[in-house]
Amino acid sequence: MNFVRLGWIVFLAAIPSLLSAQSGTSADTSGSARRLKELRAQIQQLESEIATSRAQETDLLSELDNLDQSISLRQLVIKTLSREREQLETDIQQTGRQIQRRYRELSRLQGDRTATKRQVDALQDVVVRRALYMYKHWNVDRWTVLLRARSLPELLSRQYYFRKIHHWDVRHIAELTEQVDSLAAIESRIEAERLDLQSDLGRQETSRNEKERLLTQKRGEESALVRKKSDRARVLADVRNDREALKRQLEETRQAAQEIEKQIAALAARPSPAVPPPGYFASGQPFAALKGNLPWPVTGRVVARFGPYKHPILGTVTDNTGIDIEAAKGTPVRAASDAMVGMVTWLRGFGNTVILDHRDGYYSVYAHLDEVNVARNDWLRAGDAIGTVGETGSLVGSRLHFEIWNKRDIQNPELWLARSPYP
Repeated sequence: MNFVRLGWIVFLAAIPSLLSAQSGTSADTSGSARRLKELRAQIQQLESEIATSRAQETDLLSELDNLDQSISLRQLVIKTLSREREQLETDIQQTGRQIQRRYRELSRLQGDRTATKRQVDALQDVVVRRALYMYKHWNVDRWTVLLRARSLPELLSRQYYFRKIHHWDVRHIAELTEQVDSLAAIESRIEAERLDLQSDLGRQETSRNEKERLLTQKRGEESALVRKKSDRARVLADVRNDREALKRQLEETRQAAQEIEKQIAALAARPSPAVPPPGYFASGQPFAALKGNLPWPVTGRVVARFGPYKHPILGTVTDNTGIDIEAAKGTPVRAASDAMVGMVTWLRGFGNTVILDHRDGYYSVYAHLDEVNVARNDWLRAGDAIGTVGETGSLVGSRLHFEIWNKRDIQNPELWLARSPYP
């Protein structure tokens, strides 16, 4: 098995799909399930290779490399599950607020219904009593009242008031009809709100159950991660006591450096990167002008400098193509300058590796990362987090391997970085 190639398949497939889960305001359940299924399939493949290595009791470095990749993938799974749980918690809270609004709206509508019902009852009582009176007395009383008028003006006045009473009756009947229709509309809205409320409550309950399911999965992945880290520590101890394994690891590091050179040559040969979004490279200052003033990608002590490097155990002298900065695992690693992400990959000897394209033929390399927070073609500003310090591909603890390239010429990073606070 070509483990470098395997690493490319694993991480180029996993990281961009993971990061795309951050976009959107609601949890994409089917998409997340698919991504998790892919990650777990990759983990299962690595577990199979780890078991094969153990059964053959050979190639500790391969087992260590597979364990590193398995740990990284499990961390991606845990991060994905955590993000889904956070999104579900947001959805639950939003649904809870919607439910409270619906309760308040129901209460208001029920109050409107009560008031409207009283108005309808009152109007019905008046209209019914008027109708009964008109039915019994209108023809007789009307003419009696009119004929008892003592003058024409009084007759006209009484006729005027009869019209007013008639118009009053017509208006109240219209009001009654309107209020009855309004009451029917309120009843319809109340029923709709009740149905929506039942739907919201059901969705909230489903979300809570899903949240608990994800929590159970997350705890299971965390337990598996603890076991894998314990396995890694055991294998790492064996490798450190195996001179042949250490020699092979040096060779893998050399091959990783060659692979980096090939990737940078490929990046240099491709068409010019897309125009950056507004705000990137805003200063207009070329990367070359930053020499001696670049911010450090991580705060730490340089434990392996650029150039010839003597292995502390083997005594073998090799060329270090960058510098190694010792820092606590999980420390943020930041872009040295504005850039586009040119490559995200996994390399035996370097582990999780990111290459940034700073334009004008300048590139920076960040290796041994624990978590990777960027994807290929992302745009970054100086100081943006790329990932975190880790020990993937390392036999000597957590550190960042950092390189700077000018086209295909490797540079001494310490000549480019600002003065270090560490000796």
